[in-house]
Amino acid sequence: MSEMNPPTTPWTSFLKMLRTMILEELLQDGCSVARYAAVCRDWQAIIEKKTFSRITITPRRLASFGTMILRNIKLVKYIWLCVQLQEYDCLQCEQEESEEWHTENNIIIERAIRDLFLVLSTWPSGEELVLDISVHSPSDTKHHFKNLHIGSDAASKLDYEENTTTDRSHGWVNGKQVNGPSEHSVNRLFGEIEMDDGFWQTVPHVTAVSKLLLRRQSRYRWTGETIAELLKVVPQLQSIVWEPWREWSGLIQRMADRGT
Repeated sequence: MSEMNPPTTPWTSFLKMLRTMILEELLQDGCSVARYAAVCRDWQAIIEKKTFSRITITPRRLASFGTMILRNIKLVKYIWLCVQLQEYDCLQCEQEESEEWHTENNIIIERAIRDLFLVLSTWPSGEELVLDISVHSPSDTKHHFKNLHIGSDAASKLDYEENTTTDRSHGWVNGKQVNGPSEHSVNRLFGEIEMDDGFWQTVPHVTAVSKLLLRRQSRYRWTGETIAELLKVVPQLQSIVWEPWREWSGLIQRMADRGT
């Protein structure tokens, strides 16, 4: 004999309506609601749909990402791969990246892309999935560039805090930049993404991604050649948003436009 569902009474209907109203208030408040998923099955379904629809992944979390998301793959609509480069101190912030430093940063980017694509290569195609990739160092906002904002494409107003910092050594007084950074500091911020020869042969194809975002908030620059190789491993891509920064030199910009 199959298990019967408990009878619905006016009281149980009222409780269900009350729980729904409470959850709607929590969702609108913008607070974290993941811990409330255990309240009841109705809440679990709604909260998991919200929690897993937009996922933020850093290189440190990639190791557990595959198992963490396995049961809820179909709920994921947007993945933000937030690649965090090496941190640097006040002596280094006034210098351009050394060749060794630049190489290590690009290794971090390569590992993050390869590890994520190894997971995504097992996902089914046909779903609408946005992949947003950003690249920055956590140190970028600690020195000359305190007005940088690094967030997902759906960052709320709560993510923006009024800057009242005074840091005269980096040109900031009461939240205003009174002295600009040096050319070396700017060049460190606008590093270039360069993959080793043969790297893309180690990256599996991903058919689940339908849209790619490479937004302007990433000062670390994607070259045209790197973009071309990236597109080869997302064969089901329907659209791409690429917001490159303009080069300092008109000649360099014209060469970049020609892909040379």
